[in-house]
Amino acid sequence: MGGRCISAHQAPRQPPRFCMHALWRGGAAAALWLAALAILSGAGLACAASVDSEAIDSHVRRMLETNHVPGAAVVIVDKDEVLFLGGYGVDAQGTIVTDRKPFRLGSMSKAFTALVTMRLVEQGTITLDAQVSSLLPDLAKLGQSGATLADLLHHTSGLPTRTPQAGPSDPLSKHVDALVDVSLVAPPGTRHIYSSANYLVAARMLERASGARFSDLLAREVSAPLGLGAQSGTAGHRYWTIWPIAHRPGEEQGRLATASVTASAQDMAQFLRFQLGDGRWTGKVLLSTAGMRRMHDGAVDGGGFRYALGWREGTLRGARAIHHGGVLPEHQGMMILLPDQGIGIAVLLNASSTLPLPTRPTSHRLAADTAGLILGSEPLSFWVSFRAWLMVLWTGLAALLLHHGYSTMRILSGRDPAERPLRATSADVAIILALIIGLPAYLGLSLPQFARQAPDIAIWIGVMFALTAVGGLIRIRRWRRT
Repeated sequence: MGGRCISAHQAPRQPPRFCMHALWRGGAAAALWLAALAILSGAGLACAASVDSEAIDSHVRRMLETNHVPGAAVVIVDKDEVLFLGGYGVDAQGTIVTDRKPFRLGSMSKAFTALVTMRLVEQGTITLDAQVSSLLPDLAKLGQSGATLADLLHHTSGLPTRTPQAGPSDPLSKHVDALVDVSLVAPPGTRHIYSSANYLVAARMLERASGARFSDLLAREVSAPLGLGAQSGTAGHRYWTIWPIAHRPGEEQGRLATASVTASAQDMAQFLRFQLGDGRWTGKVLLSTAGMRRMHDGAVDGGGFRYALGWREGTLRGARAIHHGGVLPEHQGMMILLPDQGIGIAVLLNASSTLPLPTRPTSHRLAADTAGLILGSEPLSFWVSFRAWLMVLWTGLAALLLHHGYSTMRILSGRDPAERPLRATSADVAIILALIIGLPAYLGLSLPQFARQAPDIAIWIGVMFALTAVGGLIRIRRWRRT
C-alpha cells in the first residue's frame, strides 16, 4: 500500500511503515521505555510526506507527554489508503502499542451502531420510521410518545441525558428494562438531548426486528464486511490524582451499541476509509450513496453542530467536519472526517477520566489539532492542559483535606477553631452530603458506579466525611455536657 503526501507540496511515494514512539511511563515500564526509545528512534512514519508526518508526530508526542498519557494510536486515511499510522507508548501491561492493539471506543461506538442500522434498513429488516411501541411495548412511556428509531438515533426521543443503568455485566435487554419508568423531558422530535440510552433502545429494536443479538449484528453487518478484527475488552488507565494507573474494566457487552465497541488503529483505518467512500467496499455495495449521506448529514441542531446518525456535522478551521468522540473512565478517543478534503482521522488514548474538568479531552484536542495541521493551520494553544487541570484540582483538594484535618486535630485537643461549633458541623455535613449525592448525580452515575470510576475522589470524600464525623461527634458530646 503506497503512502500519499499530506501537504501542499509533492513528495516521493513510498510504502508506509508503522511508527512507534515510546513516551512517559512509570514504575516497571521505565526499562521498556528506554529500550523502545533506543530501538525506535530511527523508525519511519506511515506517511510519504516526511515534513508533515514529522510535524504531526512531534505534536502528538508533545501532547501525550504533557498530559501523561501512557499509550495512544493515531491514524490518518483517505478512501483508498492509510496515510499515517502511529503508535505511541505502552499499554496497561507495559507492552509497546502497535497498530493491532485494541482500544475501547466509548461513544464513537454509536457510529458503528448507525452503520448496522442503515444496513438493516436497506435490507428491509426495519425502517427509520419504526415506532418504539411496535417492537418494545414494555417501554410504555417512550412507546406512547410515538418515538421512532430515527428519533433515538438523532437523540430527539425525549429521553433525559442521565438514566438508570443495569449492572456492568448485564445484557442489553436488562439495560433497556431499566428504562421502563423513565419519564421523557421533551416530546419526540422537538429537542436534541444527548443520551446514551437512545442507542441502547435502538439496538434492542434491531434485535427484535432481526431476531439476532446486537453483537452478532455488529459482527455480520460491519466487522466481517470491513475486515475488522474480532476484539475483546482491553485494559486502560484511570487517573488517580494526576497519575494514570492501569485498570481493566468489565466487558459491558450490554452497552456495546453505545459505548463498548473495541477497535485497533488498523480497524479504525478500515472503518474511516469506508466512511469516506460511496458505500462500496472491495467491490461490494454495503450501503447506497443515499444511505451514506443519511448517516453523515446533520438532521437536528445540537448547539454548535447538527447531529446525524451516530455522527456530528459541523465545521473545523473553516472546513466541513463530521466527527464523534468517546470518553470512558479508562479510554478516550476522537474521529473526524473531512469530506471535502477526503481525509479521515482517528486518535485513540488508553488513559482517561470522567471528572467534569473545564477542558476538552486530550484526544479531542489532539484530533482537532491534527486536522488543523492537514488544513494548513497551526495547533490551537491552551493555557491549561488536561494534566494541569488535574494538578489544580488535586492541589485544591489536598489543601482542603489538610485544613480539615488540622481543624479536627484542634477539636480533639480542645482548641475548637469555630465560634459556633454545631453550626460549623452542620455546614460541614451539608457540604459532604452534597458532594456524595450531587457529584455522582451530575455525572449520571450511581454511588457505587462513581466509586468505581473515580476511586480517588471517592476516597477523598470518604476521608473528609470521616474527619467531619469525628469532629462533629466530639462537638456534640461537649455541647451535651454544657
